[in-house]
Amino acid sequence: MKIALYTVGERYMSIDELDIWMENIEKYSIECYFNCDFALSIESKSKRKMLSYCSIEDLPNGIEMIVSYGGDGTFLKCVNMFSETGIPILGVNSGRLGFLSNIPQKEVPNFLENIVAGDYTIEKRPLMYCDKVNGWALNECTIQKRGLSMISLKVYIDSEHVADYLADGLILATPTGSTAYSMSIGGAIIAPNCDCVMINPIAPHNLNVRPLVVSGNSKVTVIAESRNDDLLITMDNTEYPCGDKLEITLALSAKMATLVKLKNMSFYKTLREKLMWGVDGRNI
Repeated sequence: MKIALYTVGERYMSIDELDIWMENIEKYSIECYFNCDFALSIESKSKRKMLSYCSIEDLPNGIEMIVSYGGDGTFLKCVNMFSETGIPILGVNSGRLGFLSNIPQKEVPNFLENIVAGDYTIEKRPLMYCDKVNGWALNECTIQKRGLSMISLKVYIDSEHVADYLADGLILATPTGSTAYSMSIGGAIIAPNCDCVMINPIAPHNLNVRPLVVSGNSKVTVIAESRNDDLLITMDNTEYPCGDKLEITLALSAKMATLVKLKNMSFYKTLREKLMWGVDGRNI
């Protein structure tokens, strides 16, 4: 079996972790290719010869899986880099929360055994497309201020005017992204197989504003204006400064992220374990 591993440095994959990884891929006869910047930085220290790739075009034929080794930020980078290939992506968590990268480091031997045995399924998750930056996001797109003043935002759904906001910004989240930034400001948690988009204002200057869930077929247009030259679009963890006025249209794309789901993992199990969903503190 051939796999490619992506990580961003020793902070997420130490030499000790690398040694455990290498021992296990050898045990299961897995041919693993590392991103070349990581391989070059750690090869001399680890005293191991590492196969590597330097770009998507450089990936060898026959790669069956991409392993993101790090936190959720690493996973989002992985999706951005590899979604065009259609190769399924699995996340190993060596960061903090690890909601997307939900395989703990200590489970490396077990999950390698599972993938070699084919004991997993493939999930397709929708990506959000933004016409202004010609980019895609797995979690969310935001329009935000960078200065102190609030910004004004006019929202249209399928050309119909819906609402005007004075706020610090606006989040448009996919179902996958409902457990990320949107959740932190009071948005609903949406099961990943739902076909919808969450629209959630950031710190709105209105008492009667609530998050809004719309059909996944909707096209959402946002016209934003700032008093200062400080508007910002984000697509997951990528930023695009945009001046003082902008108009963008966003929609779920036909382009999908292809993710690996181990059979002993589920969205609801991750909610319970990572977000303490439904845990009663009185019983701890």
